[in-house]
Amino acid sequence: MKQALSMNECGDARVVPIIVRSCDWHSAPFGSLLATPTDGRPISIWRDRDEAMTVVAKEIRQIAVEESKGATSKLKAKDEKVRSEVDVRPAVRSSNLAIAKIWTDREKDEFLASAFEFIFEFFDNSLRELTDRNASVEAAIERVDSYSFTATLYNHGKRVSHVSISRKSQMGFQAGRVISLSFNDSGFSEQLNLETNEHSIYLKPLGLRFSGQQDSFDKLASAEYYWSELIRPLQGN
Repeated sequence: MKQALSMNECGDARVVPIIVRSCDWHSAPFGSLLATPTDGRPISIWRDRDEAMTVVAKEIRQIAVEESKGATSKLKAKDEKVRSEVDVRPAVRSSNLAIAKIWTDREKDEFLASAFEFIFEFFDNSLRELTDRNASVEAAIERVDSYSFTATLYNHGKRVSHVSISRKSQMGFQAGRVISLSFNDSGFSEQLNLETNEHSIYLKPLGLRFSGQQDSFDKLASAEYYWSELIRPLQGN
């Protein structure tokens, strides 16, 4: 990294930090460089990570084009005056330009619906793979309506796990957006509440079984969390 930064300072290379997760990267040796995605906003907090990766690709491509033009110009330059006239490097500025995000009700509802559909697809695919790998295991998944579905596991024909997962948005005094999981055989339940901060929107586990250090889940972490509850009886937990 030191060699790369040294080459960057000399103009022999271009270093572009790609910020994947939230971190104090401004205090790193490359903290003064222009980062991507735009303004160094971490990919992990984008509502659509595919869009974030697209932004990264476009910005890297643009930098490559600029550097290519700059290299061609330097080869043709005869003095410092000419080089300064054809220099296409961006002006020096701060990368710390992100401002607090205000999340609308529409964005919150869309995220909750998207997370619920992700969990359903995750369960459907995981159940297929589980039964393919284990001859004694059978599974059933049923979409009740747009807001809920059930999943059931059988081992040697005996039902060993059954859950219902649903999403709901409440307004008024009990305002809140949640994706809940309930064990129909025992009445035990878990809940993921939709939360926001100035940079991201996420789901927060509130169930009694959650003992992890992470208190903010993206769609994948939420799906894994609920899947672990369904498969727990087959794993002897």
